[in-house]
Amino acid sequence: MAQRGRPRSPGLLTPRENEVLDLIRAGCTNPEIAERLNISVETVKQHVSQVLAKLGVATREEAAAWHPEPERPRWRRLLLPAGGFAVVAAAVAAIAILAWGVSESDEERGGPLPSGPALVDPDTATVDDVYRALSEYLATRTGVLHVSADGYTESGIRQEFRIEKWIHPRESAMRSESTVDISGVADGEIIDMAESRSSVIVDGLRYDGDPGSGNLHEVTTCFGGTVLASEILGCSGPLEELTRVVESGQYEGNAAVVLVISGTSRGEDELTTSMTRLYLHPATLLPLASEISGTFDFGEVYPLTGEIRYEHTWIERSDLPSDFFEPASIGYVEQIRDVVEGIEALDPELPVYWLGTKYDAGNGLPTIELGGSFAPSPSPVPYPYRLSLTYVYPGVSGRPALMIQESSQNQLEIVSGSFPCSDRLSTETLSDRMIEIYRCTDGVTEKINAKVQFGDTIVLVSPLIIANSDEGNPFSTLEVMHQLALDLDLRE
Repeated sequence: MAQRGRPRSPGLLTPRENEVLDLIRAGCTNPEIAERLNISVETVKQHVSQVLAKLGVATREEAAAWHPEPERPRWRRLLLPAGGFAVVAAAVAAIAILAWGVSESDEERGGPLPSGPALVDPDTATVDDVYRALSEYLATRTGVLHVSADGYTESGIRQEFRIEKWIHPRESAMRSESTVDISGVADGEIIDMAESRSSVIVDGLRYDGDPGSGNLHEVTTCFGGTVLASEILGCSGPLEELTRVVESGQYEGNAAVVLVISGTSRGEDELTTSMTRLYLHPATLLPLASEISGTFDFGEVYPLTGEIRYEHTWIERSDLPSDFFEPASIGYVEQIRDVVEGIEALDPELPVYWLGTKYDAGNGLPTIELGGSFAPSPSPVPYPYRLSLTYVYPGVSGRPALMIQESSQNQLEIVSGSFPCSDRLSTETLSDRMIEIYRCTDGVTEKINAKVQFGDTIVLVSPLIIANSDEGNPFSTLEVMHQLALDLDLRE
């Protein structure tokens, strides 16, 4: 997503470390940072080490491409996500277990439970057996399962929610829409709000339809289950003392397979102990209901409770619009479009040199696409560039491939992080640009940079080298960087 201004992560980096990160983004070396901030090079090295450690990255280039998550109010850590197939029985980012329940009937909503042999023996079945059996059951269905649910979770803050899901096993697709009403008092603040969420899962990818999010995630599978079975039963998060067992039990007087998930989660200043009992229908292994219990210690101990009940009906795929499971149908906006809109919001007089939204260099090289932009806002820290564009390899991870930095004056040094560039390999003067190609090295790894001058505009094209990567960067050759320099174009 386009980043305008200087992103901050309150409480993560100190003000000085944020200044150092700004200058890392500007491509400054340690001596240059020391000169600009009037501190010693050794002090800069210490700040850089702290920045890398706190951001959880290994290189300066990864730090330059890093942007923080939007800060959430402290009370939001009391909330349990209700929009996925997991009612989290712990703190946010702890147990990812959504328990959803359904009374199966092919004829009408609320019809009788189906009869048939149990898919697993709860007295001997393992968790893997349950996930695999549910996957096999879903593979036999041809229609679309429409699930609607009303329930609540409470851990100091109460969430009452309505969820609708459409699950199409034959297309391995799912669409989810939910509305959550949040109420309570936390940190002296009265909370009364509503949130709506939507997502589509198709081909193993989850597309988030929240306005402006552009989020795309790979769906986690677990315990030998398919994508949809893993979504239905949930995949455990990083908990301590996590246990997940299968038991026999009863739900509303009928036999049930019970999946019991319990564990402890520790956050920055909270401790959650929880247990979720997920009741499954023996003949389908589709959940009937879930019950959550536990405690949430946030300096003050809150009881953790939750309950969900679901209804459903099977419908024909033809009853839904043809594009029902397409990301665009829920308003998903590609990250590329977000970045372009960010560029368009800049000064219209600012010339922008780029490689387009997608770039194919040919010769067997991977296609790359526009992944981010950063335009510094006015700051006491001087920037040697006015715009930075990042191109990434396509896919969920969006691994950085190239960075293009643009300066309005000839002040952009041919450096990239800790890679000084002093060995000029070639110079070429054309009618509209001058191209210089440099070899850059940190003493261990080499890469090739291009410096392109368009009148009084200087553009640096730098391949990004990711730590611990044996493959290097396929764009980091003299021939490829020369071609990139030729293909740079002024955005109209």
